[in-house]
Amino acid sequence: MKKKVLIIDTSILCVYLEIPGKETCGTDDNKWDKKRVDEL
Repeated sequence: MKKKVLIIDTSILCVYLEIPGKETCGTDDNKWDKKRVDEL
């Protein structure tokens, strides 16, 4: 039986959970916000 492992970066998780002060993460040329995380 194959099992999948999902690794979530905590900075992405903070954006997804809408933690105050953590609305975005990533570099200037690869910025992640709630909309982008939800689309993924």
